[in-house]
Amino acid sequence: MNQFDAVSEAAASTAKRLQAISDEATAYSKKHYESAYAHGGRLLNAKGLNEVIELQSDYAKISYENFVAEATKLSALCSEFAKEAFKPVKTEFAEPSREQPSPLATGLVATKSAPAQKKERVEG
Repeated sequence: MNQFDAVSEAAASTAKRLQAISDEATAYSKKHYESAYAHGGRLLNAKGLNEVIELQSDYAKISYENFVAEATKLSALCSEFAKEAFKPVKTEFAEPSREQPSPLATGLVATKSAPAQKKERVEG
């Protein structure tokens, strides 16, 4: 029953972490969309080509910085997810259960047979 509890705990942890990753990605998408929409409005109100180029350069720089920051944050969340999701299962299965007999006791361990002896042919 302990192994079942460990798997159940891992499933709950997995769902929680995946929801956090999904929420983070959704928030970033919303923020990026709003930023792009506002940028489009600024471009439409630009007075000349120089202003358009300046606005576009600034937007590209800010968008890239935001993307790198978000990718770093999501990477950390995914790494944390991987570590935590399987921690209960790893702990439970790493220690041999006292309820189950060892493989040696049940005879489930394969044994190696002695290598076949090479016969030499004697010619005379």
